[in-house]
Amino acid sequence: MSHGVGVLAYGTLLGEFLSEKWLDRPEPEDINALNSSLRKYLRFIRVAGGWETFQGLLRALSTISHTHNVSIPAVATRYVLDIRTVSAVIVGCRLTSDSSKYAERNLEVFSFKLSKDDHAVIRKAQQALLDIPGGCGDEYRRPPYLTAAGDLSHHIKITQSDELREAISTGKRIEYSTDSPWEPIAGYCRAVRTGNHICISGTTANSPSSLSLPVLGEYSARSQTVAILDIIRRALKALGGTLSDVVRTRIIVGNEADCEEVSRAHGWVFQCEGVRPSNTLLVASLIGPEYLVEIEVEARLGFDGVILTIAIAAGFLSNLFSGPESAGASARTETELAADIGTIDESEDIQPRRKRPRIHDESLSGPEVVSLLSSDEEYSNPSRQTSHLPSHPTLHQHHDLDSFPNAYGSGKAIPLHLQPHAESPDTESIFHTGQDTAARDIKRVMNMLAQPDQQIEAIETGLSLGIPPTVPSSSNAMSHSMDVGSNGQARLGIPIKEPALCPEQAELVDIILSGRNVFYTGSAGCGKSTVLKAFTRRFRDQGLQVDIVAPTGISALGVGGSTTFVYAGWSLSSFKRPLDKVRQGAHGKYVRKRLKSTDVLVIDEISMVENFHFERLNAVMQEARSSYEPFGGVQVVVTGDFHQLPPVKPFETCLQCGEDLVSNRSQESYSCRRHGTFHDEDKWAFKSEAWGLCNFVYFHLKTIHRQNDETFIKILQKCRIGEALTGADTDILMNHPCRTANATKLYARREEVRRHNQIRFDKLLSEKYTFTCMDAFDLNPEHEILRGIIGAPPTEA
Repeated sequence: MSHGVGVLAYGTLLGEFLSEKWLDRPEPEDINALNSSLRKYLRFIRVAGGWETFQGLLRALSTISHTHNVSIPAVATRYVLDIRTVSAVIVGCRLTSDSSKYAERNLEVFSFKLSKDDHAVIRKAQQALLDIPGGCGDEYRRPPYLTAAGDLSHHIKITQSDELREAISTGKRIEYSTDSPWEPIAGYCRAVRTGNHICISGTTANSPSSLSLPVLGEYSARSQTVAILDIIRRALKALGGTLSDVVRTRIIVGNEADCEEVSRAHGWVFQCEGVRPSNTLLVASLIGPEYLVEIEVEARLGFDGVILTIAIAAGFLSNLFSGPESAGASARTETELAADIGTIDESEDIQPRRKRPRIHDESLSGPEVVSLLSSDEEYSNPSRQTSHLPSHPTLHQHHDLDSFPNAYGSGKAIPLHLQPHAESPDTESIFHTGQDTAARDIKRVMNMLAQPDQQIEAIETGLSLGIPPTVPSSSNAMSHSMDVGSNGQARLGIPIKEPALCPEQAELVDIILSGRNVFYTGSAGCGKSTVLKAFTRRFRDQGLQVDIVAPTGISALGVGGSTTFVYAGWSLSSFKRPLDKVRQGAHGKYVRKRLKSTDVLVIDEISMVENFHFERLNAVMQEARSSYEPFGGVQVVVTGDFHQLPPVKPFETCLQCGEDLVSNRSQESYSCRRHGTFHDEDKWAFKSEAWGLCNFVYFHLKTIHRQNDETFIKILQKCRIGEALTGADTDILMNHPCRTANATKLYARREEVRRHNQIRFDKLLSEKYTFTCMDAFDLNPEHEILRGIIGAPPTEA
C-alpha cells in the first residue's frame, strides 16, 4: 500500500460455487461432469473444510444478500473489494447472446454497501474454513495440487515445439490455420511464416463455434478491433512472434464514422507493446453487416539491427542538400546502437513543436524502435536517449523511502547528460532557426549515424545533439533577460539575476531538458522554485511554449502561472459533470488552442492536486490534443512536497459520473452509489492512474539552501515527516535567543492568529479610528457579455 500497489483478485466466486445455484445443494458426485474451472475449485472446497462447511458460508452470504436485495455473487465480490489491499476484482461474463444480463448482475456490486455487522457475519463463517497456504499461483506449484487435472501439465502449453523450431531453422514455409470454415473453402490460412517474415490474413472478429455470439465485440467497432488484434496476437505467438514484431497493419473499416474509435483501439494495443507499426486505414464494404472492421498484419522477426528510414522528412531533406549524406538510411548493430531517437508525432499545428522522446521499455519484448525527428522538431536535431532505460521511475538521489511517496528504490541516474563538444563549431547552431541551420544540423546527424566510430566518440565526449547542458556556474549570480514570475521586469528589459545552480540542481535541470516526464521534490529551501525558473527560461529561450499551473491562485501567482481551472477552462460546476462531458469542454475554441499550443506543462504544488483533479486534467489534455498519450503527449514536469499541504476537500464529486460523493468520516472514505467507495489515503495525485502512465523520473533535492544550521535543519526535517522531537530538540526550539525584534509569529489555526492579533492590537496606546470602505462599479449594458441586462444599478460593497 505504501508504494501505491494494490491486489487484482481473481477466482473470488470459486468458478460460480459462490452463488444461489449451489445453496443447500448436495456436493457434485461426478467431478468429471464439471467443467475444468469447477473441478479445480471443488478441490479448493474439499481441502478448505468440505462441502458442508462451505454451505455455512453460502448461507451467511444468502442472508446478507436478502437484506440488501442483491445476489450472493454481489455480496461476495463487495466483501473482497472492501479489503483495503484489493484494488480490483476480475469476474466472469459469459459470451452468449444474453450476456448483457450477466453484466447487469455484476453491476449490483456498486448498488449497496456492507455494514460492519455484515462483515462480522462473513468473517465468522470463514473461520470454519481452513486457509490454503501460498500466494497467488502457489496452488499450481506445490501440494495440494488444486488444478483441474491435478497437476501443472494441464496448464502448460508450449507454442514453439521442437517441430516448429526445426522448421524455422531449416527455412521451411509454416502455415497456421484456425477453425474458420472459410479457410479450406477459399484456400487460404490465417498466417504464413517464411524465414523471419510473418503475414497475417485479413482478420475479422469471428466468434468461435463454441459461442452463440454472431461476432466478438458485438456491434462496437472498438471492441471488435481489440478482439481482432487478440486473434492476431495468438496467430503470431503460434509462429514464434509477438505484436511487438509487427511492422505494418492494414485496417479496413466498413463505416467511416468508426474510424476514430478503431484508430484509438489500434493505438492503445500497440502503445502497450511499445511499437508503432506503419499503417493504412481504408473505408470499404465488408462481408456481412455484423463485421465492422478487418485487419491484416505483417511482422518481421529476429533481426539484430535497425534500419533508419526517413519517411516523413525525406522530401524536406532532399530540398536542403544532396549527395551521399542524403541517402536516408544506414544499418547499425545493437552494440552500435547507443541511443534511441524520438519518434515523430504529427500535429495539425503549424508552429514547430518539441515532442518528448519515446523511450523503449526493456520489459516489453521486441526490437528497438528508432526513427528520425522531422526537420521542424527539436530545432532540426534528433533528441537522443540512451536505450534500455529502466521501465520504472528512477530515483536520482538515495533517500529514506519511508519519507518519499511512491518511490522506487533504484539509485541509478538517467544516463543522459548532453555536453557541448569542445571541438564542434556547430554546437551553437542549435540556438538558431532557419533552413540553412536545419540543413547543417541534419547533415551532422546523418554523418554521425553513418559512421559508428564517430557516433561512439560523440557519445563518449557528450556531443550536444539537442539541448545544451546546464553547467553549474562558478559565479555567484547569472544575468538573464527573462525570468518566471518577473514579467514586469522582463517587459522593461531589466536584466534579472538568478542564483547559481548547485550541482544537484544542475543535474535535475539537465534531466528535465532531456524531454523526460519528471517529478522532483524536496524540503522547503532546497531550491524547487529556482530549478523551475531555470528550466522554464531555457525551454522558452528555445521557443517552446511552457505553461505553468498550480491548484490555487496564490501558488500560481508565485511562479508566474495560472490555476488549473483557468488553464483547462473549468468552472466550479465542471466537476459535477461526467468525465465524458468534462472531456467535451476541451473542444472550446480558446481552451483547445491553449492546450494544443503547450509543449511543456509544469504543475506546481502537486501535493494539493487531488487524485481526480489530476485525472481530469489528463483527460482534457488528451481530448484537446487528440492523443491517448498521458497529457496528450506533452512533457509533464510536476513539483512540490507531499509532506506539506494535502488536497483541499478531496473526492467531492465522482470522477466518472460527477455525482456528489457521500463522506464517511469514521471510515475515512467517500462513496458513490454507482461507482463504489474511495478512500482518503488515495486522494493524492500519485495514487491516480494518470500518474503511473506518465512514467515519471523521480528526483529528490536534498541540499537545503535557506538555512545553514545543520542542527536546525535536522529538526525541521523531523517536523516535515512527522517524526517525534527529542527533549534536546524541544529545548533548542523553546530556549534559543531571538535576534529579530517584533518577529512575525506563525500559528496552526486561524483562531489562534485572531486571538494573538487582538491581544497585540489592544496593547496599542494610540487612539483608534474606524474607516468604512465602499467600492462601486457601473455595469455596462452594452458590453457583449452583459448585453440584455438593462438598467442594472451600480453594485456597492
